[in-house]
Amino acid sequence: GEAVRSAILSTRGVCIDFTKIIPQQERLLNIGGVKVSGKGTLSFLNSKLSNTFLLAGEVKEACLLTARGRVIDTVTVVVVSSELAFVVTSPGHDGSSLFDRLDPFIFPMDQVKLDDLFSTTTTQEETRAFVIGASDIDTAKKVVTKYAFSNLLSSSSSTTTIIPFPREEECVHMTVDGTDVLLFRHTFLPSQACVGYTLLLTEKSSEQTKANTIWNAMTDESDMDGPIEIGHLEYETLRIEYGKPGYLAEMVGDGISTENEEEESKKGGVVKVGPLELHLQHMIDFNKGCYQGQEGVASTFKNKRGVPLTLYSVMFDEDDNDFMGEDNDDDDDDNKEENKTFPPKVNDDIYVLGSNEQIKVGTITSVAEPNGTGELGIVALALCRRADSILSKMKKMDLVLERRTDDGMVNDPSLNGGGGGGEVGSTMIAPPPLDPLDGLEVIVGGTYTVGTLRQVSTRAPRSSSVPNAQPEPQPESTIMGYIPTNSPTSTIQDAEIVSDNVDNNDKEEVDESDVLLKQVKEAEEEAKQAAAEAERKAEKMKMLQERAAAAMEARRLKKEQAQQQQRQEEEKKGSKEEEEDKDEAAAEAERKAQKMKMLKERADAAMEARRRKKEEQQQQQQDE
Repeated sequence: GEAVRSAILSTRGVCIDFTKIIPQQERLLNIGGVKVSGKGTLSFLNSKLSNTFLLAGEVKEACLLTARGRVIDTVTVVVVSSELAFVVTSPGHDGSSLFDRLDPFIFPMDQVKLDDLFSTTTTQEETRAFVIGASDIDTAKKVVTKYAFSNLLSSSSSTTTIIPFPREEECVHMTVDGTDVLLFRHTFLPSQACVGYTLLLTEKSSEQTKANTIWNAMTDESDMDGPIEIGHLEYETLRIEYGKPGYLAEMVGDGISTENEEEESKKGGVVKVGPLELHLQHMIDFNKGCYQGQEGVASTFKNKRGVPLTLYSVMFDEDDNDFMGEDNDDDDDDNKEENKTFPPKVNDDIYVLGSNEQIKVGTITSVAEPNGTGELGIVALALCRRADSILSKMKKMDLVLERRTDDGMVNDPSLNGGGGGGEVGSTMIAPPPLDPLDGLEVIVGGTYTVGTLRQVSTRAPRSSSVPNAQPEPQPESTIMGYIPTNSPTSTIQDAEIVSDNVDNNDKEEVDESDVLLKQVKEAEEEAKQAAAEAERKAEKMKMLQERAAAAMEARRLKKEQAQQQQRQEEEKKGSKEEEEDKDEAAAEAERKAQKMKMLKERADAAMEARRRKKEEQQQQQQDE
């Protein structure tokens, strides 16, 4: 952990490959994504995701929700134009999962086409995704220029091609020697952890692609100035430390499908929540129209008591927990007490310390590597219950909320029915904390493991750089990028710089007329989008009505055919039975005739035998 932080703060920076093939463990970082194209691109995105997309050049994060408003994943949407956009998932949500989820629900009237960016079945093209991050954006630019741009343009036939650096929430999309290049400000980590760029490269599959060349250059062990590669464990530690929700950890949609509860508990992700519980308000447009999961989000937003669960960090300091202590369970000495200080695990329940496990606080959803933050201890994420409920139960048990600080314990009676607060011996009244449960001591159920709740760092005011980093300087021009040394000019060729709100000088003040013009333009775009959406819905409704009418007609015809077929079968069956009856009657008559003939023959034979016997008796009498 300390090495990763040193690399982020140094001039080397860090790099991450989110499209690895091997080893299997590193594939846990892989991402997925789709390319959306067609006239209905913006309407499709607005109907499926929680944020609003109106302008070309936007780079926004949004939530992919279930019908109940629970978070499946957070996605990054890069709107290149009104007819082209890229949607990228969170690390761990890899393969064709997003494509398989969205593609079946596309109607012809939607006028969009989806392409799987990271398909494992297509071998003609491949897409790679790299992230270059650092403590400040200038360092990230230098690393991108040295290792990415130089290798992309090393064999370029044009001497005037440059690749500009996009500003925040903007993107650059261009083609360099047959390689599709998409560059935007993003690191899949909170800005408090690092800042930098995501680079998506799509090219024909081969043994030596531009992407492979760039990655090999960045991770060359002989280059002591190159960026440090971050793997799955390092990324997870940074994610958890800075409170970013993870796929299948805090974001599980309506639940993970498993064969049994034991398997589900091992996989984690048993707590189902919406975006507000995970502090993802900035990914939601509360004023937009209908989108999947909107009713669930609105219901939670309007709840007077607030969200039922909230994401917190839990710090398990090694000073308070003897994780390396000896287990005396099998010791012959009965005077020794068993050490039940175990490292926390996913799905462990946590309780208020001192409540004898009577006041449940929440459930652990993610656990980082021990000492991964550079400090002794373990950091975890947990979804916790409402603060008012927990504090009310603590008051009934006469438990006082004591907040853990770097200087020691500080009582806060103001949250437990008292007044005032602050350090012991101080006459200053400390202001109330941002979160009422920040600093609450908790214990893992069934163990002696003690931790402290902390509000996640992403709830603090947002910044474009990490602590101790230099502020980001404003560029003198919007066109900042790599220019080959042999280039005689600095013009742009074959580059698509997507930005609707770029000025020629970042330091020049924008007058009121420009603001009004921009607002008018945005209003016109919104009106066009609304009209297009209304037209699309009307056409879709007409199409559905026609389909319904056709289905009803087909059902009627099918029913008539079935009835006619049934009548024919009944008639056929009746005629067959009649013929069978006739045949049976004829057979019976013939049988009776034969029997009568046989009986007559028998009677005739009996009469003849009787006559002969009588004659023989008479002859015998005469002879006597």
